[in-house]
Amino acid sequence: MCYYNVRMCKPSNPEELQEALHQIRELRRQDEKKMRDSLWMTEFIRPEILEFAFQMELTMRRNDKEKGDSWKTCDPLVLCEKLEEESEEVSKEIYQRIFQRENTLDTELLDLGCCGMMLWNRVKKKEEE
Repeated sequence: MCYYNVRMCKPSNPEELQEALHQIRELRRQDEKKMRDSLWMTEFIRPEILEFAFQMELTMRRNDKEKGDSWKTCDPLVLCEKLEEESEEVSKEIYQRIFQRENTLDTELLDLGCCGMMLWNRVKKKEEE
């Protein structure tokens, strides 16, 4: 079976044209399914969780240039230490907020969430091995 890149190649006979059209329809069907699945997820997940996940994604992307996906192969114990570190920073920020000093509580909570997600992912992967 030959797969056509519609922009690069033109079918040379009616059978190839039919195959190319079939492939295009199949790709559209797959895209539509992905879209329906995505819409279902946004309706299923609480808006607050989606917003937090979105902000976590932005936080992770800001660190991509420096760290990339290094957390995916990082020792879970290292991530556990990072989680403790972020937790301490959140506690400090809460204390500062009580005394109305300038703070970055929202940023620290996102960092804590990212560390929790990374650790959860690594532990899950280790269990699957």
